[in-house]
Amino acid sequence: MNDIAEQRPSFFEGEVLGAADLQQLVVYLRDQSQRHLLGGHTWGIVAGLQLLEQTAPSGGIDVYLLPGCAVDGYGRGVVVADPLRLDITAFNGQPTGPVQVWIRYDQGETNAVQPGFQTCCPDTNAYTRVAESYAIEVGNLSLASQQAGISVGGEPVADARTAPQVFDTSAPVVCDASVPYQDLPLADDTKSYWLIPLGEVGWQAGTPGQFVTLVDTTDPAKVIHSRRLRRYTGVVAENVFAADGLIRLRRRTTEVAGTITQAVIDSACGAGDLTDPSHDADLEDCTEGPTPTELVWVEGKLRIIDDTRILSPGRLELRDVHSTSYYPTTTKGSTPTFLERTDYVTGTANNADLSIVIGNAAAAGTNNRLLVQRAADPVQPTPCQSVQFSTQTTLFSVLDNGNVGIGTGTPDELLELSNAGPAYLHLDDTTDTSDLYVGAGKFGGVIGTPNANDLRIRTGGPDPTDDTTNATTRAIFLSTGQVGIGTVTPDTNRALTVEASGQASVLVRTADQKHQGLLRANVSGTLIGADTTGDDLILSCDADETGKVWLKPSGYIGVNTSTPAHRIAVEDGSAADISLHKTGGARIIVGADGTGTFVNAATNDQLQIQTNDTTRVTVTAGGNVGIGTTTPGRQLDVNGDIMFGTGPKYLAVGGFENWVVVAGSIDTGGNIVFGQGFTSLRVSLGVYTIIYTYPVATTPVVTIQLVGNSVNLPQPVLTASGLAGFTVSMGLASLFDYAFNFIALMPR
Repeated sequence: MNDIAEQRPSFFEGEVLGAADLQQLVVYLRDQSQRHLLGGHTWGIVAGLQLLEQTAPSGGIDVYLLPGCAVDGYGRGVVVADPLRLDITAFNGQPTGPVQVWIRYDQGETNAVQPGFQTCCPDTNAYTRVAESYAIEVGNLSLASQQAGISVGGEPVADARTAPQVFDTSAPVVCDASVPYQDLPLADDTKSYWLIPLGEVGWQAGTPGQFVTLVDTTDPAKVIHSRRLRRYTGVVAENVFAADGLIRLRRRTTEVAGTITQAVIDSACGAGDLTDPSHDADLEDCTEGPTPTELVWVEGKLRIIDDTRILSPGRLELRDVHSTSYYPTTTKGSTPTFLERTDYVTGTANNADLSIVIGNAAAAGTNNRLLVQRAADPVQPTPCQSVQFSTQTTLFSVLDNGNVGIGTGTPDELLELSNAGPAYLHLDDTTDTSDLYVGAGKFGGVIGTPNANDLRIRTGGPDPTDDTTNATTRAIFLSTGQVGIGTVTPDTNRALTVEASGQASVLVRTADQKHQGLLRANVSGTLIGADTTGDDLILSCDADETGKVWLKPSGYIGVNTSTPAHRIAVEDGSAADISLHKTGGARIIVGADGTGTFVNAATNDQLQIQTNDTTRVTVTAGGNVGIGTTTPGRQLDVNGDIMFGTGPKYLAVGGFENWVVVAGSIDTGGNIVFGQGFTSLRVSLGVYTIIYTYPVATTPVVTIQLVGNSVNLPQPVLTASGLAGFTVSMGLASLFDYAFNFIALMPR
């Protein structure tokens, strides 16, 4: 037989029982009860035993201990059956301030004579009893003053929490200090004391001292401290089995306001939770019958100090206050919202997903949201209520339609970044100190790099994120401002460099692709063109988008005209001209203005007309014109013949004089047949007068010839000749009018 824990009396018929036998039965039952109370439970207050302040008739404060029950660390029950007013004298000597109050087990013996007729003999009719009671202790006591210690296997233990270390020094401590396997104190052992904390009372030291209210507005923690000192009994178990599928963790007491009635109490205590038809959704008709949908209900706030594990395929669901089922999905609160781990197999590797579900397909478009928020300015809560916050600002959101928002709870795109000021996405490679900012600010949308970082745009290739090569870089923006397309080394002296193998082109066009412009460079040279058949190439400046120069599909060029009539046409409202200028030297201008057209050597140089690189006509700066000579000595100097007419070749005569020639033909009536520079008048029969249009400085030389074939024509006579003109007569006694021709030669 191993160690004897307890001795249970065993009776048989005819046995003579003595006081020791009955006493052993009491000891056995008492020890079993004590070990039971310390085995499945922990020591502390079971119920009641509150400290209550009351206003005394004298106007001061009285403190009462209310009825209740407790179990001490030896498994002994402590029962207060009636309210007890604390004796103020027990607090004498305590300092002013909160004073701790304790209760402990106490007992004493009583004896008396059994009631009845002729029971006068104390030896045969008397009895004794053990009166179990309690005692009140006060003061801020040390552990040694609170507990007398226990014994385990005959070994004393000053602090019951270290009982497991009596035979194993590495064993953990037992925080509840409830040791059911201890050597229990004997029944008459009054030295084994175990104090149970009840709380604190307010105390004012003096002669005499007095109780004061514990509530202090300058130190509200005093009331909390009083509650913190109280220790309640607990439950010790590894497995808790639900009697019918449900374990409810809830407060044992609850506040009740107003008139106390059964209905008020039922409502406050939730006595009809499962019997109320509104909770039918909380029960499922399983194989074994109606079963609660959850095993454990925590009806209040829950604190978890260490890790919380939900084993797959379990999930953490966040339902509405009624725990509404997901079916039907049109019911308010039925949107699935839960956190779940899902395992799947790919090849031979086991993998896991963490899923956060915030909606279902049937409720698409309802904008169920997953929000990450920042709280500010907590609002002072009503006592025993959750803390609320004046504002909760959304930092991150995911909608059930797939949209993601940063800085907004209502993203209208697949990804939206929103901010009251600039909103930027910052990508940072801390190893190579490379940064990229994408966002919107004061100056609009921005894609940028800080410091000396370049900006690259990559497409194609097996891995556009490969930083070891620039093979897939299609465009680069240097930190110095230059842009390269098709090259990572743009010309640092040019804003834009476009490079390609064979030829590099830049194409601009309208959205309908009806008009296209092209800038190209290849092995043949460079090209600027209108790349659509029939389009003009237009050059513009000075914000004049109507154009300044037109290159027509026909090859004609117009300057200030879109309809050139010649290969090159220059047009202007006042004067149109073309200037050719040798730097620092001669200049020629060809133009037209209000006075006509002109060719102008705009410097003090000759004006030359050349063919086959040979000068044919020269106009000197002094105004002389030379034909066939580059050094004309006269206003017109012709080194060669002058020919007139379209028929036979008429050559101009030459001479030393600078002649003016006036010639013409006059009919018989004095009318001009041909010729100009004069007027004609028939004065009388056979007499005519010729007047020069432009009088000359010297009297001309005049020759007259009659028109006709007869040999009998008269001889015309000049009767007068001067600076203004001349008069011719057909004879002194002419009887007829005759037609004639004349030539008048005169110096200039």
